[in-house]
Amino acid sequence: MQSAVLKNSFNLNFAGGGAAAGFSCGTAAALDGMLSGGLGNNIHVAHGSSAGVGSMMCLISSPDQFSKNSLQLWTSALSDDRFMKFSNIVSEQPMVDIDYLVDDVFKKQFPLDVDNILSSSTQYSFFVYDHTEKRNVLVGNTEESEIHLTAENIHLFIKASMAMPFGYERDVLINERLYSDASAITTFDLRSIDTNKKTLLLINSNKTGSINHVLFYMAIACLQLFLMVFIKRYRKNLFSLGSLALKGYRERKTMRILRNYVAQGYVLIIEPQRKIGGTTDNALPVLEDNYYHGREVIGSRKNEIIDFLNS
Repeated sequence: MQSAVLKNSFNLNFAGGGAAAGFSCGTAAALDGMLSGGLGNNIHVAHGSSAGVGSMMCLISSPDQFSKNSLQLWTSALSDDRFMKFSNIVSEQPMVDIDYLVDDVFKKQFPLDVDNILSSSTQYSFFVYDHTEKRNVLVGNTEESEIHLTAENIHLFIKASMAMPFGYERDVLINERLYSDASAITTFDLRSIDTNKKTLLLINSNKTGSINHVLFYMAIACLQLFLMVFIKRYRKNLFSLGSLALKGYRERKTMRILRNYVAQGYVLIIEPQRKIGGTTDNALPVLEDNYYHGREVIGSRKNEIIDFLNS
């Protein structure tokens, strides 16, 4: 298949979503094979949220190996019970173990090239929630970034970006401040959208912003409340209880704005064409299916994507 040549670089936004983020990683891997020069040479700014930060960092770290590494990441390494196990919801272990992901996978199995990330000509950014300032702060190498990564803090901030208060149940201490996953507030931060560049937004659910998603997050908040009262877990995470209850409503408002960006030709949303799997005990088939569905969607929308990026 002939690679597509783009006139200009574009922005790529990896949404979060836990296990569902395999979809956006699969779409990025398909884009990597579709574009002349690969994905890394065509991106102006990459932005990640929550689980999408891991995929983004794999791309920035080793753009030439991204397709290979992302395949092994989502169809092998992350299927380990040490990473994901829904039944841990009633145990002392986290449902999604970010320590395993960062300290084992990103340091040992598929070590991130820290020097490449810190010297990358591609701009990148992601948000973390600062518990001291009680707001999302931008981390990365862009002019707008409030925190810049170093060899000493890079793995800690990657861990913080995915430290979900409910699924991981831990905050990350960096320089005497606590940080956690910014997507506890909302899946997207509109500050990551630049109307001066075309943006591909990789969303891991086709229900984002719908009434069903609002009710879903309210149900998760009710589940957390039940666990706090009857199993005595998550009691230190009142912040996540409130943010979960309101997250669907915030996403609904954000998606209305994003749809306007789409109508104006600034943003193209890439989302699943069917329901995809979430956190489970039997992770391998779910993660594989999410990843390969992402590749399928890009294949079916190739001409639309190239026309958008070149318009």
